[in-house]
Amino acid sequence: MKPRLVVLLVFLLFLALARPGYAARCLRGPYLQNAVSGQVDLRWELDRLGPSSVQFAADGETARKVDCEFQGRKHRARLTGLRPGTTYRYSIWFRDERASSDYSFRAVAGPEQSFSFAVMGDFGQGTAGQMGVARLLERSDTDFVLLAGDMIYGRGEEEHYDLRFFEPYRRSLRNKVFWPALGNHDVGAKDGAAALAVFDVPLNGPAGLQGGRNYSFDWGNAHFVSLDSNASRATLQRVIGPWLERDLAASQQVWKFVFFHHPPYSSAAHGEDLKMKEVMVPFFTRAKVDIVFAGHDHAYERTRPLDGVTYVVSGNGGAGLYAHRHPHDYSAVFFNQKHGLTELRIEGRHLVLRHKAVGRGEVDRFELRKP
Repeated sequence: MKPRLVVLLVFLLFLALARPGYAARCLRGPYLQNAVSGQVDLRWELDRLGPSSVQFAADGETARKVDCEFQGRKHRARLTGLRPGTTYRYSIWFRDERASSDYSFRAVAGPEQSFSFAVMGDFGQGTAGQMGVARLLERSDTDFVLLAGDMIYGRGEEEHYDLRFFEPYRRSLRNKVFWPALGNHDVGAKDGAAALAVFDVPLNGPAGLQGGRNYSFDWGNAHFVSLDSNASRATLQRVIGPWLERDLAASQQVWKFVFFHHPPYSSAAHGEDLKMKEVMVPFFTRAKVDIVFAGHDHAYERTRPLDGVTYVVSGNGGAGLYAHRHPHDYSAVFFNQKHGLTELRIEGRHLVLRHKAVGRGEVDRFELRKP
């Protein structure tokens, strides 16, 4: 193509994008992040440069407008004044034009309110299995999602996030908060810089370690902690473990959950991660954690309670499934025939866990009650 023609085409495209009648649209997102009691963050990327805003309201309310921060095409806004457990509608606007449809989300539940969440790991390959699990997630009535690592294969590169994360989960990202834990594949490129840039999480982790790798948050009557199981044995023993113990001891919540990537107990191809088993399991036991979630092994497994703690591997989120190579007596359920995700519903002091598989429905059900 002649250079002069290329210049003309680029100029015409610029005029088309810049003309007043052109409706801006979201290229990435919107997606919910970093939810705490009374507020949530929204992020999105537009196909045009310039300021944008969010309009949001609960049923019966007058819509509120929040102007966003933006850098280039990337935008973010914080929605505040949210009532616990209330459903809000929202839309993205570019100047005075709508740039998205109406979406909705539920604000963080209060201590007396019921809520539900999903857990999945090892999915970011763009496979048919991942797409099947993404459809399961869209149909689930869950408020948020715990990601047990390996969100992007092969090495967590930023350029893969659009096709292997934002596109498969685009409908769920609009109405559920995704909380990440870093897997070994996520830190292969630039030590996880892409994941740390994509996700906003509380910066309340251990002093002296990079923010976003370890953090905790509350939802309803539960406390959740995300750990970086890629850390060295020494860092886990001397920094992360003691921080976790203090964090859990300070929480007055009824339920306590921990999630990360490498499982201390597993019967699939990778088997037990001895670093996590030998270093971190004593911390989980002393802190009386209810359930520990992990991924890494591409299967689903639930242990019987071990010193009061139940361990769940939910690593069949989309990557190739693993064989049952290391059977253990502590395993209550092992499933590796289909991809799937784990759902939990908490109503007061009653918890119901279900693992759902693509094309198979419920393949495991487990209940816990606290006196």
